[in-house]
Amino acid sequence: MSRKNVEAIYPLSPTQQGMLFDSLLSPGSGVLVQQASFRLEGPLDRGLLRSAWERVVARHPVLRTSFLWEGRDTPLQVVRRRVELPWEELDWQDLPAARQKAELARHLARDARLGFDLMRAPLVRVALIALAPEVHQLVFTYHHIVLDGWSTALLQGEVLAFFEALRRGRELRLEAPRPYRDYIAWLAAQDLAKAEELWRARLAGLGGPTPLVTGHSAIALPAVADETGERHGEVETLLSSELSVDLQAFARRHQLTLNTLCQGAWALLLSRYSGQHDVVFGITVSGRPPSLAGGESMVGLFINTLPLRVLAAPEMELVAWLREIQAGSIRMSDAEHTPLVQIQRWSGVAQGRPLFESLLVFESYPVSRLAGEGGAAGGTLRIGAATATDRPGYPLAVAVAPGPRIGLTTYFDRRRFEALLPERMLEHLVILLRSIVQGAGRPLSDLRMLDVPELQQVIVEWNDTAVAYPRERLVHELFEEQAERTPEAVAAVCGEERIDYRGLDLLANRLANRLVALGVGPEVMVGVCLGRSLDLLVATLAVLKAGGAYVPLDPAFPGERLAFLLNDTQARVVLTEERLLPALPVQDGMIVLCLDRERVALLEESGERPARAATADNLAYVMFTSGSTGAPKGVAVLHRGVVRLVRGADYARLGPQEVMLQLAPVAFDASTLEIWGSLLNGGRLVLLPLQAPSLEELGEAIELEGITSLWLTAGLFHQLVDDQLDRLQGVRQLLAGGDVLSVPHVEKLLARFPHLRLVNGYGPTENTTFTACGSPADPQAVGSSVPLGRPIANTRVYLLDRDLQPVPIGVPGELFTAGDGLARGYFQRPELTAERFVPSPFGASGERCYRTGDLARFLPDGRLEFLGRIDGQVKIRGHRVEVGEIEVALVRHPEVREAVVVARLYGPGDKRLVAYVVPAEGAVITDGALRQALKRTLPDAMIPSAFVLLEALPLTPNGKVDRRALPEPGRARPDLGSAPLAPRTGLEATIADVWKDVLKLDRIGARDDFFALGGDSIRSIMVRSQAEEAGLPLTVQQLFQFPTLRELAREIRRRETPEEETAPVPPFGLLPEEERRQLPSGIEDAYPLALLQAGMLFHSEL
Repeated sequence: MSRKNVEAIYPLSPTQQGMLFDSLLSPGSGVLVQQASFRLEGPLDRGLLRSAWERVVARHPVLRTSFLWEGRDTPLQVVRRRVELPWEELDWQDLPAARQKAELARHLARDARLGFDLMRAPLVRVALIALAPEVHQLVFTYHHIVLDGWSTALLQGEVLAFFEALRRGRELRLEAPRPYRDYIAWLAAQDLAKAEELWRARLAGLGGPTPLVTGHSAIALPAVADETGERHGEVETLLSSELSVDLQAFARRHQLTLNTLCQGAWALLLSRYSGQHDVVFGITVSGRPPSLAGGESMVGLFINTLPLRVLAAPEMELVAWLREIQAGSIRMSDAEHTPLVQIQRWSGVAQGRPLFESLLVFESYPVSRLAGEGGAAGGTLRIGAATATDRPGYPLAVAVAPGPRIGLTTYFDRRRFEALLPERMLEHLVILLRSIVQGAGRPLSDLRMLDVPELQQVIVEWNDTAVAYPRERLVHELFEEQAERTPEAVAAVCGEERIDYRGLDLLANRLANRLVALGVGPEVMVGVCLGRSLDLLVATLAVLKAGGAYVPLDPAFPGERLAFLLNDTQARVVLTEERLLPALPVQDGMIVLCLDRERVALLEESGERPARAATADNLAYVMFTSGSTGAPKGVAVLHRGVVRLVRGADYARLGPQEVMLQLAPVAFDASTLEIWGSLLNGGRLVLLPLQAPSLEELGEAIELEGITSLWLTAGLFHQLVDDQLDRLQGVRQLLAGGDVLSVPHVEKLLARFPHLRLVNGYGPTENTTFTACGSPADPQAVGSSVPLGRPIANTRVYLLDRDLQPVPIGVPGELFTAGDGLARGYFQRPELTAERFVPSPFGASGERCYRTGDLARFLPDGRLEFLGRIDGQVKIRGHRVEVGEIEVALVRHPEVREAVVVARLYGPGDKRLVAYVVPAEGAVITDGALRQALKRTLPDAMIPSAFVLLEALPLTPNGKVDRRALPEPGRARPDLGSAPLAPRTGLEATIADVWKDVLKLDRIGARDDFFALGGDSIRSIMVRSQAEEAGLPLTVQQLFQFPTLRELAREIRRRETPEEETAPVPPFGLLPEEERRQLPSGIEDAYPLALLQAGMLFHSEL
């Protein structure tokens, strides 16, 4: 660079610093490359147009600016006296119109990817494309670091003015513009003390950015692009003239700005999409303060991006709420010049995490922009259709363009969003704006975001599940009818025992008559403590025939838990067998019948069916599930719920041709499906006599008994597919669920057995086993997760936000379910029942629905996708973390078969994530490999502190992962929780010196994390510069990918330099200070053992 060609040198504005960082972090991505493209119609002198542009470049220093940062603590911008404007002319006149349009799209994408070398001025260029003799397309491309929208509008006006003057042969004399460096000087003179106070108060308690719904499952996404290679997408729409006028009128009537209305609408949309009332998003301000004389006519980057935090409580009145948003913005106006990076530090949000991920830009420019104005440039040259391509640098941005018809444009990162979702978001934003116009005096909860067709779809059409079934009949009555139709058909098999429908009906009648004599009738509880056996079927059927409700008691339960269940239900009678009697906590007044001991006596009872005593609204059973308070809660299930599950079922084939395996414990609601799904449809039920069969024993039973239908929990399903796949040859339908099904296992099963129907069954006990079911068929089309499918017959599903409003398609919401499967509630727990069984917002008067606490979303075709538990959230270092997302990311690793993540407390306030991983067969995997894999997809706060490798995940008797049985991990060193470990090599020592200087710290440890020490994006650029001075070829990306000192040193050594010799280490230099103090005197040196030495010591002690 020639000094003679340097006009000025001065620092960057904070916004420019941030853009410099973003450009260095994502080179070649086109981030922050802006384009304005418009059509010129009429006779055009291309030479005069080029001269007009060159004169404008000569007028404004910022158009002759480049940037320096290499070898510098503080980046600088350098203004050249003279530069050559890059000018390209293309001729597409021979191409048809459609081809011209496609070529323009490709040109814009290539031009954006070309980007700019920020060290070479100018950072603007122009392309002029001939489309016809008097039709041209002009493309003005610039880097956002030198210009904002206001400035481009000024420049466009000047270019047209110069062009018209040159065309007429006149000299245009304009007042010399005030240089951009004056703004930099004004910024440097500002006192940030008051701004700090304002911003700290404004952002107090903010935990992090408002989460964005991406449209993708919570997994790592590959980089995607459209057909032109463009990774940035955009969707635009124009509001109707009527709505545009109404919005302006509403704003005037209530003394609000149109900008405030748009901010309110976007805040509501984010609130409803995220499920949070407290939301934060970015806004742009012009950054041209009144105190800076001539600021409105200056050219450069003045715009500033700031966080706007909005509380969208549903009960707030609309106009008052909008006025508060506007008043808040006015209060913050004195702090508009504050650098975003400084606000980030004051916010309390952890460094390395953004304050916000979405941006709302309200375009307000000093003159009409060329886009869509269709105005004249003077003389015979007319400005035709124009477009602007913005790449805001955020995953999601919305631009609002005021006008007779207000324009809305959504810009999105294709790597984060499916294209359909931004389109829907824009539609919902328009509906919210329309609701605002009509919403004065109403609470925010009344403002509609879904239009009538979408509401009709999610509330009515996708819940059109009503089918005819015997809804007023009782479970045992339907069994009796089946026994009359097929009396000699085998009803059940258990080992060597078998019984036909007539025999089972007769035995159940005799026991039922005994129970009636003992006082059993409607709403009377009878405990059933039996293992899988024919007696179990006789007992449950007899209780129902007597009119009572059975309480399944798993013999494997601890005595204390059995005592609680019996006491809670006040069971009058308990049916069991003699071998289980010693473990049964018999209470005073309780009648215990041991069926094996009573077998002969029961032959004296009448074999006639007892008279009907119950109705379909009476209890069939009470089944207990774990409670959040630690005490189990009994789910009171009605006859109608069971009948709805197994008669008229559309999710599986249940009939005489099926041989169903009964494997689930009777106290687990899957047994409802197994037992009654078979016996009420004439099937043959095979009870596995082994209470805890091995995988081999289970596989053998499936094969030998000719099982055609079976239910498996997700955990057992995965194990069976891995170890006993060939045994499933004869199975026609396999129902699995209770947890998330692994995509690789589903694909493996379907590929091996194309004939087999796999059913992913979902549902809480409170809705009688199944709520929704889905059947993936093509192993190549399973996708990134296995959907739950659709609600089963006579069942409805609603996905609602925190205010019980329907969420849009693709947006997470809590799953509520209604219909004939709904339980009565929790037995003897009216308060808990009222909390979870709530009035249905959409059903008939008096109808209820159950809030599951599960998070799900609708896919575009109406299927449900499970996203995790609402209460599966933990806080790690202040970050909200969903462990399900980490588990999905781990299982996506090709060498991981299963994974579970839990939060463990290591000490007061020291909560850490621990991952339990089952490697794939034959895989050899290390903690480091898993950690690096996760770092590619998850933020630091979601990286587990420890990884524990297991041969298999422990399962409960019900087949679900037993998280309580997961072993404690070994000691894991917390972040900065112990004394720093001294750098070991010369390279580590050099990096530590750079970090110390940049972060102003006295000591850096080899395992310390740059961002945990207070580093941020701006300081990362300083590290890069100082590392270059020290001869280290370090990039910003490397620092983000390898934030700990030792990892960073290894990466630099691996990529750029040959292996270094170990630098000399002073005596005791490898020990922390506290360990040194514990050493006795007279020692020359001390240091840790090598790994081989540690192993020898261990074996010697052994």
